[in-house]
Amino acid sequence: MRFIKGLAAFEKPLVAAVDGLAIGIGTTILLHCDLVYASPSATLKIPFVDLGLTPEGGASVLLPRRCGVARASELLLLGAAISAERAESFGLVNAILPAQELQGHALDKAKTLATKPPAALAVSRRMLRGEPDQLLAAMDAEGREFAKRLAMPEARAALLAFTGKKRQG
Repeated sequence: MRFIKGLAAFEKPLVAAVDGLAIGIGTTILLHCDLVYASPSATLKIPFVDLGLTPEGGASVLLPRRCGVARASELLLLGAAISAERAESFGLVNAILPAQELQGHALDKAKTLATKPPAALAVSRRMLRGEPDQLLAAMDAEGREFAKRLAMPEARAALLAFTGKKRQG
């Protein structure tokens, strides 16, 4: 969680490229990014409820902020995987590019951001995202609930089923 909290407090813009699966914390990390680019094979999924768990890493705040409550509810509560195209329509991905162009495109955008006046960029980003303290407080609350859920029989059974093991005893 120290890494995710570092992302939440980071002042510079974050750019991500997704080529393949972003499941659970992988999708949560993308929510902390300002620009997200994906290949056509990218798939995003937030399976916490299916695992008897709750959102973590700021997902309960960032996801509805990014795509609205209705779509956030669909992603968090149903836990279905979505394609790059659907992620783009939800506002989770800025653009879809061929896999061979993806990394170069994301790097070009990062280089463009690096040429901007840093103070104006940081303040503009903070204005778009809100104060980091509010997000960090939400992340702490999520973490407490997530830890409680991990100890519950519901989560244990779901995690065992997910890993394909039979429950003992």
